[in-house]
Amino acid sequence: MTQKLNTLVAALLASFACMLPAHALQTSQVEVSYNFPDINTIYFGQAPVTLGLPGSFPNFAGILDIALSPSTFTMTLTTNAGINSVSFDGVRFVDLHHTLNFSQFAVDTAATNYAGFDSSRFTYSGPDTMYVNLVGLHGLTGQKIVLSAAPVPEPASWALMACGLVGLLGAARRRA
Repeated sequence: MTQKLNTLVAALLASFACMLPAHALQTSQVEVSYNFPDINTIYFGQAPVTLGLPGSFPNFAGILDIALSPSTFTMTLTTNAGINSVSFDGVRFVDLHHTLNFSQFAVDTAATNYAGFDSSRFTYSGPDTMYVNLVGLHGLTGQKIVLSAAPVPEPASWALMACGLVGLLGAARRRA
């Protein structure tokens, strides 16, 4: 009787784990703004936009196509960009629902082909705000900046793993 009960509980837990939604990723919203001439000034020609994930904004601020997913932020130049001698000329991302951890993002050097762009131009302020500064860089149409996050297992993956461990423990106990 105990063996059948253990099997039934393991099967129910496995079924439940497969049904868990990744709700954190579905409710993520990111505010994107073009800041110039400093990190605290939103450029007057472009109001901030809010994007759900995944989401995109073509020709943002007249210079960038922006495409966002929970694990990758891609910015592609739509026009040649000039060099400015100001303290900040770039994009700010703010996680409005605190569901992403921007400190996990890094420059994807294999996918980024924006001349001169490196990790020193990407910064974050706490886990909810990150900045991409293009000051002093000459960009050409089509060049990309790609920021990628380290993969984070979804809740369903963790629950399925826990169910598997419970099943293994039950099998070991049954043999003993």
